[in-house]
Amino acid sequence: RYYGNIMDRNDADYYQFRLATAGKVTLNFKHPYRATAYGQWSVSLYTSGGSLIYSMDVDGFTTSKSMTPLGLPAGSYYVKIRGYQYSYWSSATYNFAVASSSTSVWETEFNDAMGTADHINLSTRYYGNIMDRNDADYYWFNRSSSGRITINFQHPYRATAYGQWIVSLYDPKGNL
Repeated sequence: RYYGNIMDRNDADYYQFRLATAGKVTLNFKHPYRATAYGQWSVSLYTSGGSLIYSMDVDGFTTSKSMTPLGLPAGSYYVKIRGYQYSYWSSATYNFAVASSSTSVWETEFNDAMGTADHINLSTRYYGNIMDRNDADYYWFNRSSSGRITINFQHPYRATAYGQWIVSLYDPKGNL
């Protein structure tokens, strides 16, 4: 675990980590209880080129918060921790840990277009997530013969009647 604190509203702490291989990554952020529902910290994950991958805000009541697991390629990444919207912040000591596990069945960001699609094998279960309304996950596979294809899409229960995902099958030319 790594420890730090935000000294004033303009302070931001940066940490770097490296993934030797592609895998599933999680980040867990903890802090002492603060008697406020207002955000106190903003925790963000960036590529080595400075592109935002993920961000979460942490309020005073929530003493432990984990980011949604992400599939990331090998490489260097940065964690940025700052006061929430530069208005609310706490100087209480926080701590966090980044965990990763090498896996070939988790989607790898940035597979947001056909040209960056993840290769998958038929009859193997894969895992992934949609980070926001602009995220899309593409996969591709080889098929040695013609015939019927069945896609078995599963997800945790969601208490909503509204659609959450759209699953589409395209040919190699991008035709639906």
